[in-house]
Parts: sequence; C-alpha cells; structure tokens
Amino acid sequence: VVKLLNTDVCANGQSVRRARAQRAASIRIGHPRVVDPIDFGDENGEWYLVAPYIEGTDLHAYMVKAAGRCPIDFVRTIIGDVVDGAEALHGHGVIHRDIKPGNILITLNGRAVLIDLGICHCMQVPTLCNGGVVGTNGWMSPEQTINPAEVDPRSDLYAIGLVLYYMLTGAVPDRATEYILRNQPITPPQHLNPDVPDDLNGICVRLLSRLPEDRFQSARELREALHGSAKQVCASCPLCSAAVSQDMAFCPSCGGHIGANPHGAAGFCIACRAPVTVDSSCPKCGRPFSPEGHCLVFDEGSLKGLTFRIPEGIYVVGRPQLSAG
Repeated sequence: VVKLLNTDVCANGQSVRRARAQRAASIRIGHPRVVDPIDFGDENGEWYLVAPYIEGTDLHAYMVKAAGRCPIDFVRTIIGDVVDGAEALHGHGVIHRDIKPGNILITLNGRAVLIDLGICHCMQVPTLCNGGVVGTNGWMSPEQTINPAEVDPRSDLYAIGLVLYYMLTGAVPDRATEYILRNQPITPPQHLNPDVPDDLNGICVRLLSRLPEDRFQSARELREALHGSAKQVCASCPLCSAAVSQDMAFCPSCGGHIGANPHGAAGFCIACRAPVTVDSSCPKCGRPFSPEGHCLVFDEGSLKGLTFRIPEGIYVVGRPQLSAG
C-alpha cells in the first residue's frame, strides 16, 4: 500500500518533508495490532509511505454498512485491539495522533489493526511540524487542537474514546467550537443507546474528559479497565452524570461528593441550605443552579463529605453559615 503524506501542516522545505517521511518509515513496533511502514520515497515532490497490504475494511466503512451500531461483543474486541496497538506504540515512545475509524482496519478474521503512522509523534524527539493543528478534525483531543506539539499518550486515549462513542452510538460528540470544548460535557452514550453496558458507558465518558488528568493515564490502565481487572467504573455522578469509579470520593468533573451523603441528598443549596437533588433549581428558594454545575465540596473538617450546589449569583459564606441549618 502506498500512502501519500499530508504535508500541509509541516514546513514547506523539502528537507523537513523528507525527514518526516523518513522518521515515520523507520518506526518498527513489531506488534500484531500495528501495521509498520516498510519504506518511503517521493514522486515529483510528493512524499509517500509504503506499508504491507492487509485485506479487510476500515472501521468507518464497517460502521456505514452496520447502519451506525455495532454488537457490544464486537465493540469490546475492536476497542481492545486498538488499545493493545496504542499501548505498543506508546511503549516505543510513539504517539499516533490520528486514531480514527479510517485508520482502524478490520481484518477478515474480525480483528483490528492500527494503520497510517504518517503524522505520528516520537516522544523525546523535537516535532517536525510548524505549529499547525496535526490530526483529523472531529477526532482530536482538546489539547491537540490548542497546542499540537505538546500532546502525550493521553491524547490517543481521548481519540480511542471518540471511536468507542462512535461504535456505541453511531455519533461523535460535537465539540467543534471553543465554547463547547470548554463548557459542555458530553452526552453519555447510554443516553443515546440504552443497550450500552454500564462499564463501557463509564469508560467512554472518562476517556472523553476534557482534562488529560481526568482520563485513564495509560493504555495499560485502560486495557485493565476493559478487562475488568481495574477498579470498576460505577454509577454516574449524582450532580453532573460524569462517570466515576469506586476509588473516587469526589467527581473529577464537578467536584460533587460521590459517596452516600449522610443527609440523604445529592447536595445542599448554598443560598438556603435546603437539601437538593439534580434539579435545575432549588426546591425551597427557587434559585436556578449554575448550568456549569458549580459546587463547593468539603473534604475535611465537620462538613467533610458535604456538597453545596451554587445557584447563579454571588454569595459570601463561611462554615458557620453553611452548617447552621
């Protein structure tokens, strides 16, 4: 297979284009879930990579044929293979940077391999790109669109989360604008497909956390979660519906208390101290809560474990006022 390299995101000099093609062609992962390039060259200034031909179809074409939904067992197999491939790449210091359905090949025996290392990044090696966005629009992590030169393996994990979301729902979360990117949590896949198992729903939501530190921190950790050997992802946060795991005391998205609230409520209104749930406004004082889910959470002292939801407005309060009710 001959793959032309997209050089639009790189400097125009022939030396840089050649260096990029040569670097990509020199990668040897030696893993069954990654297709290694075997050569490179140029034709009238168009640089290309040569890779082994593997018979099959890419995941995008498979999804089109499947009308946007995949059997759950098939999802587990394919995502597991992709994670294994990503773990092998990361173990060799390589970030793929373009994991998407078109770069996941489904072989004739129903297994997945990662292809196209044309825009991969070798960790600990200076980037060859000139600062432009590197990747495919709609399949990149938030940080990849902001500072492409500073991505790490967790950016690949975000892309895997997008692929998982796509396989479970037939859709991809819309984070095309900066406002959505910064402020709007994704709709959990279970809301679009009630047949999605709890564990895959939680794993997917965690992978698609906006901040890298809120995602799985390695492909190995993700693989263990998929295989059930990691701490299980449990019910969604009672305040923002983000996926949380049993080892978390507080939600990484909104800060809400995850454990059983000693007063039997999801939280308390900071304005009137009334017990509240996940309603959009306080049932006692009627004030609308912040649409961003702002909360004040105590992790020590006499109020340890309590969450106070914050209605829109400005409040000056201290612990005596909060605990008085």
